[in-house]
Amino acid sequence: MHCDGTEELTPSPQLEALAARGLIHEASEGEVLTDWQAFHFFGNLPVKLLTIELTERCNYNCLHCFNAADSERSAEELSLDDIRRILEGAVECGISHVMLTGGEPLLHRDFLEIVQIIQDKGLELYAVNTNGAFITQNILEEMKQIGSRPLMKISFDGIGFHDWMRNKEGAEERTIRAIRTCIENGFPVQTQTNINRRNLSCILPTLKAMDALGVDNTRVIRTTEAPRWFENGKDSCLTWNEYFDNALEIMQSYASEEHHMDLEFWQFEVLDIKKPPLLQQKRFINQKKNLRTICFVQKGFLSAQTEKRFPACKCREGSNPDMYTWVISKQILWNLCFTKAQSSRSSPLR
Repeated sequence: MHCDGTEELTPSPQLEALAARGLIHEASEGEVLTDWQAFHFFGNLPVKLLTIELTERCNYNCLHCFNAADSERSAEELSLDDIRRILEGAVECGISHVMLTGGEPLLHRDFLEIVQIIQDKGLELYAVNTNGAFITQNILEEMKQIGSRPLMKISFDGIGFHDWMRNKEGAEERTIRAIRTCIENGFPVQTQTNINRRNLSCILPTLKAMDALGVDNTRVIRTTEAPRWFENGKDSCLTWNEYFDNALEIMQSYASEEHHMDLEFWQFEVLDIKKPPLLQQKRFINQKKNLRTICFVQKGFLSAQTEKRFPACKCREGSNPDMYTWVISKQILWNLCFTKAQSSRSSPLR
C-alpha cells in the first residue's frame, strides 16, 4: 500500500527482500504506478482465475466429451454482450486471469475481439483451451499484435489414437501442425492427453514426441466416466489403481531418459524436469477413501457458461465446494463471490 511511487520509505530488511525478489524497485523521477500495480481492495472472496466457456459448438464429436453427455451435440453460445458483462464483473471482483474454453473457443465468431477486450480491461489471458483445428499463423499474429500470448492448451490423445478419440479423420495431423505453429510463434504449449485402456500403449511414445516438438508441458488425464464415454468407450476407463500404477511406470520410464518437457498426471503426480528430484509427488487423492472424479486441481476459480444442464464431470456438478459455476442469467459475479466470502467468515480464507 505504501509502495506507490510517491511516498518516501525508510530502508528495511522487508523492503530489501521484496526488491531482491523483483516485486518492488526504487522509483525513478516521474515514474507512476499503472492501475494494475496500484493497491485495490475487494470485499469478496479472492478468486484469481475466471474460465469462460465461450461456446458449446465444436467441429469435432469426441467420444468422451462431457459437454455432450448424452451423445447429442449442443450449440449454445455466449453473446459478445454477455462476455463484456462477465469481464466487467471480473474486474470488479479483482480477478486477474482469464481462460477461454468451449466447445471449441476459436469457433466463436468474436474470438479475437474477446481477446482484445480482455487485454483492454487489464486482465491477463492466461490460457486458451482448444483442439487446435483453427490455429493458424494469421490468428497467432493477430493475438501477438493485441499483446496477448497465452498458454495454448491443446488436446492430443495419442499417436495413432487421436482421430479415433476425436471422432474426426485427419484430427491428429491438424493438431500436430497447430502445436508446431504455436511453438514457432513463441506461444507456450501444454498438450492435454486422455489415458484409457484403448490408448495406454501409445502414451509414452506420445510424450517423447511432444517433448521433441518443444512442448512445455503435457497433462495426462484419466478419461472420466461421462455418460458419453460409457456409451462409446464401453469398459475402457482405467480403474484408479490401474491409473496410478501406469502413471508411475510411465513417469519413471520418461524420467530415465533426457527430456525437457514437464509432465503432470491429473490428480496424482507432477514430474518437473527443471527441479530435482525428478519425481515431485503431489497426491491429490486419498486412496483410502471412496475415489470419485473430482478435479481438486480446479479449486479457486469461477466458470462462466450458458444456462443449461451441468456437464457430467463431477467437479462441474458441485461435488467440489471450491468450484463455482456461474450461470449468467442467474447471478452477477460480484454477488456470487461476496456471498461465498460472507459464508466463509467463520473460518480463515486461504
